[in-house]
Order: sequence, then C-alpha cells, then structure tokens
Amino acid sequence: MPFCMCLPPGILFGCLDFLEPVLQFGMIMMFVCAFPLAFCLTALNNAAVIRTDALKLLAMMRRPVLRASATIGA
Repeated sequence: MPFCMCLPPGILFGCLDFLEPVLQFGMIMMFVCAFPLAFCLTALNNAAVIRTDALKLLAMMRRPVLRASATIGA
C-alpha cells in the first residue's frame, strides 16, 4: 500500500501534488551527468508547476463565501 493511501483525505490532496516534483528531482539527480541541460528544463517545469499549484490552492479550492440568512433555513 503506498504511503499516500494511509493518510486522511485532506492530506492526500497535498501529498499527491508533491509526488511528481520529488520523483522528477530524483531522476534528474541520477541522470544529470548524461544530459546536463535537463536540470535547466526541469527547473523551468517546476517553476510552472509551483505557480499552477498555487493558483489551484488559492483560487480554485477556496471555501465558499458565507451568506447571512434571516432564519435557520428550515
């Protein structure tokens, strides 16, 4: 069973978001001597991923705005 499957559902979202950059970093560290330009390409890709993840967390996953009501809703 993968580590992420043992976590509560709220933490699972964050765990899966960071899994790709961690795997990418490991692959770059292993094969950087074969293709040195890969580090630069990966750094650009990770910068884009960080920006899109920030947009997703700050704009798309926000809590709904509460509206006041006159009654309890019954």
